[in-house]
Amino acid sequence: MMSGREITNLPMSRDLITGLDIKSLNKVIKQKGYSGDDRAVIKQFRRKEKSKQRSQKLDVTIKFLESERETLQHEYNELLQEVDELNVLKVVLVDTYRMYSNNSNRHYQY
Repeated sequence: MMSGREITNLPMSRDLITGLDIKSLNKVIKQKGYSGDDRAVIKQFRRKEKSKQRSQKLDVTIKFLESERETLQHEYNELLQEVDELNVLKVVLVDTYRMYSNNSNRHYQY
């Protein structure tokens, strides 16, 4: 196996190898009468290219998810700030209500 090195001696075009589904590719290989070595090179190249494509798709997905995570984290922080502000308002309202409630009770007591 030629792991890590670029495959340059392909018996057919790169686009054809990566563009066809595996059944169609096998059919073309049989029709063209490629030898065992050629078939091995074609299939090895296909595996490497498909692996690169999957890796690129995963990289794009990871970048998108990281961006979404940052956006959601920012929105979460904003919501926490709003909750803090609402809690402060609640305390002020409760204190104000108690103050007026106590004052009005004293006012009406005889």
